[in-house]
Amino acid sequence: MSFTNATLLRMPTEAGRTTMLDQVALAQMAEAGFDLTLDPLQGPYALAVEGTDLGIEVSPPVTLEAMAHLPGAPTPTELRGTIHGLRGAAPLRAEGMWRAEIIARRVPQDSVIETALPAFAAPDLDRAIIAAQGALPAAPAALEAARRQELIARIGAAMTRPALFDDAALQRLLDAAGQPDVAGLLATRGGTSLGAVRLRFSAPPAGPPVPVRLPVTILVLVRDAVPPLAAFLSEARALREHLSRDAALLPPPAPLRRRAQLLPLLVVPAATFDTPGFPGADPAQRRAAAGEFLAREAIGLALSPP
Repeated sequence: MSFTNATLLRMPTEAGRTTMLDQVALAQMAEAGFDLTLDPLQGPYALAVEGTDLGIEVSPPVTLEAMAHLPGAPTPTELRGTIHGLRGAAPLRAEGMWRAEIIARRVPQDSVIETALPAFAAPDLDRAIIAAQGALPAAPAALEAARRQELIARIGAAMTRPALFDDAALQRLLDAAGQPDVAGLLATRGGTSLGAVRLRFSAPPAGPPVPVRLPVTILVLVRDAVPPLAAFLSEARALREHLSRDAALLPPPAPLRRRAQLLPLLVVPAATFDTPGFPGADPAQRRAAAGEFLAREAIGLALSPP
């Protein structure tokens, strides 16, 4: 029996899917399908499948254009139409589609703001200069220099690394605001609200990670080996694009931001990474490199026994 047929027979049952979806595959699928930058996940992972379909085929619509001379018409008439149902030379196929949920764990991100301490406001600049010098400098250039120095000091004091905000950084701020100097910045409508606020957040609550369920629609693409990547990426994107037009196939809302509405899953033989191909010194490293590459394209990766 061919690898594709053997894998196809495993897909409808939980026991069969378990042979393909280990913890590495499920973690990579979560990374491929969702933005985990600010909300990382951890195992153990699981996949709860609610429904399966086998043998998915998509024939993209064909657009026909023609010119016709109608009786009595002085100029040719353009004809344009779209025909659905025609089979192209190579229709888009997926061996199966799963409506499922990826189950993982995450640390609750529910810290709260405990304090908000205003560091300074724009009117404080001139008051600080008067307190230090007895009066505002009369010369415009001297007043501007004093305001720049005070503004740099106050913004820097509100930063963890004060040295990063220097005169050049202030000039970039003025340029972005479209102002020639600090006087112009203070004179703008928002000048009176210019300032900084220092926030302090509470520590995350103690306790174990909590389960999170991520609804997904998975398009299973079974291949005897890693296919030519350019062609495969094009095929996966086209299949995802066409099937995403059917609202009934889209998964329900998820607690994390999606990277794609539908998740293609490439399934290849378990021995695929035993020999060099992808970067890495051993099969685990080569599999990780392939998974990282595919995750950037919002595509999952799983291994299946022969």
